[in-house]
Amino acid sequence: MRADGSVTETLIHFPTDGWLLADSVRVIGRTLVAARQLLKPRSGSDKKLFRDSHRRAKHLARQIAQRVRATKGQKSLENQALRQYRPLVKVTQESIAHGWEIVLRLKQRGTPAALALVTTLEHYLPLVAQVIDQTTRRVFQHAQVPAGEKIVSLFEPHTAIIKRGKARPHDTEFGRKVWYCESDGGILTDYRLLVGNPPESEYWLPSLKHQRQLLGRVPEVATADRGVYSPDNEQAAKDLGVKRVVLPKPGAKSRARQRLEDQPWFKAVRRWRSGAEGRISHLRRARRLDRCLNRGEAGMERWLGWGVITNNFVVIAMTLTRPHRSAKKCRI
Repeated sequence: MRADGSVTETLIHFPTDGWLLADSVRVIGRTLVAARQLLKPRSGSDKKLFRDSHRRAKHLARQIAQRVRATKGQKSLENQALRQYRPLVKVTQESIAHGWEIVLRLKQRGTPAALALVTTLEHYLPLVAQVIDQTTRRVFQHAQVPAGEKIVSLFEPHTAIIKRGKARPHDTEFGRKVWYCESDGGILTDYRLLVGNPPESEYWLPSLKHQRQLLGRVPEVATADRGVYSPDNEQAAKDLGVKRVVLPKPGAKSRARQRLEDQPWFKAVRRWRSGAEGRISHLRRARRLDRCLNRGEAGMERWLGWGVITNNFVVIAMTLTRPHRSAKKCRI
């Protein structure tokens, strides 16, 4: 068994505070327009509750983006960009207040169409409040918001901010981390959609147990990259019955460890492990697992599941249709 991790991106645009606020006003605004068709307000004060301010929010977000691109370290232009955030935040807060007011009126109406709009508003309004909170903390209070507390998309709120030490411009990825395990022959025996950006070492032992349950025995050889290494993971694999555990140790190594990793079988398994990166590259290109086009976390699970199933079917078909050479030698 060889294991490695990858990232499947979600279908979102690059997240910025300004455009997240503009998206918030747009989502609330179009729902309020639909609610206006049901409630049919008559007075002028009631009509203000159903106002769609997405054009103003979009205009402010575009101005902020232009100011930020033009700053290049100039404090005066940076302050101008910060001033643009205040009216945008105010417009978003007004949209939230109108949204909660319309929720109460829709619940009083009680029709299926009204309750459907209530469900939509109750889903998005807390997310919009979170967007306002993180914008206030980052822009006005200059505070560092932990990645686990950030929301980068209203439509894909399960999207995580993932940093794996890659070079720019791929140093930050927006999507979900995926853990793959492959058996000898190219069959994917395990895949896991991870939450957030956890260390991959946590899934080493569960994958070994899963393969034992799936195939009836543990693999003779188990390997992963240096990010999975720990003495506990090595010992746990040996306790399960794995004969050869190949987890390269990062950093300084003792002489005993150097002698172990210099053995021919250890180097051969390391070379075989590098093929996992080729398998993941194939999944990303041929199976389109580089970016999920389905919506929601359930859509992400379906996208990955069918990609893995397709990969296994193709590997099995190629193995069965591969021409086998006869063991008999040709005589001339």
